[in-house]
Amino acid sequence: MNTVVWYRFHCTLVDVLILLGCAVIVSVAVRGIGWLERPDARHLAALSLLGTAYTVLSEQINVGLVESWAYSHLMPVVPGTNIGVVPVLQWLILPAAAAWLASRVR
Repeated sequence: MNTVVWYRFHCTLVDVLILLGCAVIVSVAVRGIGWLERPDARHLAALSLLGTAYTVLSEQINVGLVESWAYSHLMPVVPGTNIGVVPVLQWLILPAAAAWLASRVR
C-alpha cells in the first residue's frame, strides 16, 4: 500500500476512534445516548473540547517528545508549541458541527 494512502487511512481511522471515545465519555457523563438525537450547546462543547484536549496532548507527545512525525514549514503552529493549528481547529469545529448536522437529519 502506498505510504501516503496508509497514513491518510490510519489518521482518519484514529480520528473516528477519538470521536467515538469522546461521544462515549459525553454519554457516560449524561447517563445516556439520547443527547445524540437532540444535542444542546453543552453536549456539543464537551464533544469538541474533549477531542481538542486529546489532540493537543497527542500532538505534544508525538510531535514534541517522541518526534514520530513533523509538520511541513507550511503548517502554521500554535505559538509557543509544536501543535499544528489545523488539527486544533478541526477538533474545535468539526465534532460539534457534525453532531449538530446529524441531529437535524431525519
